[in-house]
Amino acid sequence: MTERSPVLTVKEVSHILKLNEKTVRAAIEAKQIPSLRFGRRVLVPRAKLERLLQEGGNNTGAAV
Repeated sequence: MTERSPVLTVKEVSHILKLNEKTVRAAIEAKQIPSLRFGRRVLVPRAKLERLLQEGGNNTGAAV
């Protein structure tokens, strides 16, 4: 399947960022990674994650 999903799971984000899932979940809870919550399921919008990575993840002005 070549179609890219508009949302990513925590596992997919952890693979992309080369971080463990616990670290990704902590970043989501700290609002450092944008997410959508559907019950217990957490999804990350692909476009927002890509934008965050292009900006260097520096939304607060603090060094990353």
